[in-house]
Amino acid sequence: MKTVLLLVTILLTASFNLHAQVTTTHGKWKLIHARATQTKASVRITIQQPLQGEVVSGPDVTVQFAIQNWQPEKNGRHLHFILDNEPFLQHYSRDPFVFHNVQPGAHVIRVFPVHPWHESVKQEKVLAFVKFYVKEKRGSFDVDSSRPMMVYSTPVGDHDSNERCPDSHIRAS
Repeated sequence: MKTVLLLVTILLTASFNLHAQVTTTHGKWKLIHARATQTKASVRITIQQPLQGEVVSGPDVTVQFAIQNWQPEKNGRHLHFILDNEPFLQHYSRDPFVFHNVQPGAHVIRVFPVHPWHESVKQEKVLAFVKFYVKEKRGSFDVDSSRPMMVYSTPVGDHDSNERCPDSHIRAS
């Protein structure tokens, strides 16, 4: 896995202009992010509700979160919320976020801050996630929190690959 990530970084570096060299350490891995925009303040996000392993009544799921050093604003900085492996949904405030009509069973929510152009903030500990259930404790989760995690964010849909740099976020175990 380490070789694959390094290869992706080298290929991206060769294919795109760098905005800045940003490195993050994830356990024993040190990643150099190609085409990363530096974020000077240390951004932190946590999910307060639902709790890990909680059974919520649904079908709507309200996500309460706290974020430090990142102010979401309309048509600017914002957050990407991902339920399971669905495309991200954008959120432009610090108010709770609501997923509507969530099916019963096991689910995973991921959230992370992004720049206005949908590039995720490249820092350690800016990806928050929670595993929970809707209505009943059944099914399995698609995330093993004991292992490193890569969350693909953009692009979504059909795009000219020469004009878009793929964006993802890495989290160590």
